Amino acid sequence: AAGVMLLPMQGLKTDDSVVDFYERYAADTGGRVPVCVQDDPPVSNVNLTVSAGKRISRIEPVIMLKHEPVPGLQKLTRV
Repeated sequence: AAGVMLLPMQGLKTDDSVVDFYERYAADTGGRVPVCVQDDPPVSNVNLTVSAGKRISRIEPVIMLKHEPVPGLQKLTRV
């Protein structure tokens, strides 16, 4: 695959746990497989905060954020 879309694992409750999830992915793949972070709270039951989104955006190999919440774009713009 050229990359993956990765939804946070259900049960993550804090910014640190969400960021750690993506850091572990990066470490496990050696930073070689690009990732699109999927922010879809109704499906994942995880609240991806703006603060966590900013931290995640700095992780190699994160290349994009797919923002699903309605109304859209407010969080994405702030990240």
